[in-house]
Amino acid sequence: MQRLEERTADRDAPIRVKAFQTQLKAIKKWGRGAPADLSKITHPTLIANADNDRMVPSLLSEDLHRRINGSELIIYPGSGHGGIFQFHDKFAPIAADFLSR
Repeated sequence: MQRLEERTADRDAPIRVKAFQTQLKAIKKWGRGAPADLSKITHPTLIANADNDRMVPSLLSEDLHRRINGSELIIYPGSGHGGIFQFHDKFAPIAADFLSR
């Protein structure tokens, strides 16, 4: 696990506070502007997120889950935006099972 975190940290370039705030504003504006009627989605849907994701708050994932009938939701506790990578050992088998159905 330590090795994965180091690789992720090495990949991410530093970002200035102003740029970070701009990204968050864009996500807030456009993320909430998604189609209101997600019940039109009929394909199986797996939604995975983290409980400490500042880029895509888990509240938005919970909203997607409520609005997409039959969707499955996974929230990884104690992780950030890269929750599926931080918990790859748990996520990969779930994703493989989901995709094989």
